[in-house]
Amino acid sequence: MIEFTKALTQKDLEDICELAGGIWREHYASILSSDQIEYMLERFQSPKAIDKQIQRGYEYFQILSSKELVGYFAIFYKDDGMNKPIDKTLKNPAMFLSKLYISKTHRRKGIAKALIAYLRKLAYSQEVARIWLAVNKHNLNSIEAYKKMGFKIYREGLKEIGNGYVLDDYFMEMNAPFE
Repeated sequence: MIEFTKALTQKDLEDICELAGGIWREHYASILSSDQIEYMLERFQSPKAIDKQIQRGYEYFQILSSKELVGYFAIFYKDDGMNKPIDKTLKNPAMFLSKLYISKTHRRKGIAKALIAYLRKLAYSQEVARIWLAVNKHNLNSIEAYKKMGFKIYREGLKEIGNGYVLDDYFMEMNAPFE
């Protein structure tokens, strides 16, 4: 049984941070240097960093399988400002899927597919025009998974994040209607 529950307590966020460390160190080991992974964990997935993101409007969720924390995701209602014009009559122009991480032992079990179905329903109820995300260009398995779920690459981006590191990403989107 897969559940998506909003992370509301400090313990929820600490559990996410602990899980993030394990997932990131395993998943990105062949893509990024260990120094960059540690830098990014501190900058983006530490309790302090997540608190700041939540204050800005990000929403963090736990992914539970039989009540066990097996992953997490975060969303934020915003557009990236670099895409084609969108329908301004909708309540929210876009939903940014900022984070989606699943522990290695629970990948390829349909969790991401169930999550995207959940986000599609949420996007529909919130009158969102599109769901978008950024994914590392070398994260080939994730790129293919997103494509299978209906996302398309619409641009590339390179962003400096400090300490001499960059995010070298594809930006992918899924457009409404989401019914």
